[in-house]
Amino acid sequence: MKNKADDDNADLYRRAVALMNKKPAYIAFPPSESDALSLFHELEVHKAELECQNEELVAAIEAAQDAISLYDLSPTGFLTLSEDGLVLNLNLCGAEMLGKSRRELIHANFILFLTPDTIAAFRLFMEKMFNSKSREFCEVTLMVKGRAPVYLHLTGIISRTGNQCLVTMADITGRKKAEDGLSQSQVLLKSSIESQKDTILLSIDNNYRYLYFNKAHADTMKHAYGTTVALGMDILECIASGEDRLRAKENYDRALSGESHTNIRIYGEVERNYYESFFNPIRDENNKIVGATALARDITGRIMVEKKLWESEQRLSSIYNSVEDAVYDMVVEPGPAYRFLYVNQSFCRVTGLTHDQVEGRLVGEVIPEPSLSMVIEKFRQAIEERRIIRWEEVSDYPSGQLIGEASITPVYHDTGLCTHLVGTVHDITERKKSEREIRIKNEELEKRNAEKDKFFSILAHDLRSPFNAFLGLTQIMADDLPDMTPEKSLKIALTLRKSAGNVYRLLENLLEWSRMERGITPFTPVTFLLMPKVTECIAVMQESAQNKGIAINILFPEGMLVYADEYMFCGLIRNLVGNAVKFTAKGGRVDIAANPVDGGAVEISVTDTGIGMSPKMVANLFKLEADTRRKGTDNEPSTGLGLMICRDFIEKHGGRLRVESEEGVGSTFRFSLPGAQ
Repeated sequence: MKNKADDDNADLYRRAVALMNKKPAYIAFPPSESDALSLFHELEVHKAELECQNEELVAAIEAAQDAISLYDLSPTGFLTLSEDGLVLNLNLCGAEMLGKSRRELIHANFILFLTPDTIAAFRLFMEKMFNSKSREFCEVTLMVKGRAPVYLHLTGIISRTGNQCLVTMADITGRKKAEDGLSQSQVLLKSSIESQKDTILLSIDNNYRYLYFNKAHADTMKHAYGTTVALGMDILECIASGEDRLRAKENYDRALSGESHTNIRIYGEVERNYYESFFNPIRDENNKIVGATALARDITGRIMVEKKLWESEQRLSSIYNSVEDAVYDMVVEPGPAYRFLYVNQSFCRVTGLTHDQVEGRLVGEVIPEPSLSMVIEKFRQAIEERRIIRWEEVSDYPSGQLIGEASITPVYHDTGLCTHLVGTVHDITERKKSEREIRIKNEELEKRNAEKDKFFSILAHDLRSPFNAFLGLTQIMADDLPDMTPEKSLKIALTLRKSAGNVYRLLENLLEWSRMERGITPFTPVTFLLMPKVTECIAVMQESAQNKGIAINILFPEGMLVYADEYMFCGLIRNLVGNAVKFTAKGGRVDIAANPVDGGAVEISVTDTGIGMSPKMVANLFKLEADTRRKGTDNEPSTGLGLMICRDFIEKHGGRLRVESEEGVGSTFRFSLPGAQ
């Protein structure tokens, strides 16, 4: 039977022959020298065998050198130990771990470098490895002088010879420290959990059996149900109350189905205790639910504090909401920024904003410009000067314009930082409006009083002239009547009649103006035909117009209708046409026209060919304080009161009196009245 060495030699021979056959023959022998040629061939084959062996040897040496380099340069420590633990060989990393050179460590006992508490574990590791001839593991602590202890993980296997072992050393110091820290944390955590008297913690499996519970839970179960609990017991069976058992099962079933949830329970009828419970599922590394945890905290104290705080806030809110002034509480944030925390009902009432539109929002989102810049400046001033700041502000809100007397009070923390601003706004909008209205009315009243004083002065002057004429004529009649001829008596009578007519018209206008000023003139508009009404109104003026040779022309169709107060309309026409006749010279013309305009109204105009007016006189025409009186073309008296009555009548109908005039050419007075209704 061939062994491996024979196979290797045969293979080497075949390779040498193959190599020889590839080489060209460079020596030629005569055919008679065959033996010499055969011998030479054998020599060449042997030479080729030596060359192959040399190549394999070089490759083996290079591989050995690479292995030695890897062995020495490996970051893991390698040891070769005898059965007694003597160091037979080691790499550079192993020597570095042991703190000596390789020369010093050869034949040294590895046990000398271990802490006493790990020597026994190392000996057991060596014994098991040499007895079982299998791979073994061990953790030891390495103690090198001048260094901190190093934790090593040893892995060992027996060599082929069986009289020594190969050991790798892995530094696990970092992992051990982490494990020790975790262990200490777990101890501290467990101690902390166990020390919590008001916190209950437990965990169960899918069958409601205890996996863990702390002392607080055990004490609670003992106190509530008289039950002593133990690991592995069914928690539902430990709950004596049927109602509590059903509620607990519902909560645990929700957690075991994968739902995390929270609830608050109240225990006790007289002394009510509040517990807040948290239920969560427990999942394994495959995300499968394997149980549930429950954590319950006694929050009775917190609930009582929150209740008192709520009651306090309600009382404060009731106080704030009972105040008529707008009140707000504002948080001062870094920046600074100012955010509304609370506003009372009055704030919402005076601004027209809701609580949701204000609370939680920045000041710039609530207070509009231009008030915003001033308000922020007042906030800054109050904080810097550490005092109450007051000012008056005007802002436009959804409720309308708000005029308020505002104040801001800074609130400081113990650290000295301003954390809150409490502000108030006293609504003085109505008061300011009333003051403004009173001021306007006072100004108007003063103006009217001045106008009346001026008017009465004019009136007294206008009344004095005709009455002086009356007195003079009556005196003449009293003295000369017996000797007076009929012609002279008639002339005096006509003069008296004319003066009486002027005084009557003046008193009539005065009475009408007085009624308009006091607002007692009735206003009852109706629809009527324009032509007959105008004809009726100007009938009384036809005589004076004929005496001056003035033609009065009506220039509109008979069927035109208007909607107006008949009494006021006649007053309008009489005054406007009377003035036109008064200020038109003999032989002139007065035109009364009417035309429909947009909106269904009717525009009426009275145009004369009289003496006209200057622009200044037109501008002062309706001002009592400006004296625009002048005599007519036949010395007829004038007070200007009739035009004011016309203006008031037209405005009563919703129209406006407009004047167009040119000196020496004439004047036109226009106004509009509603059409037929």
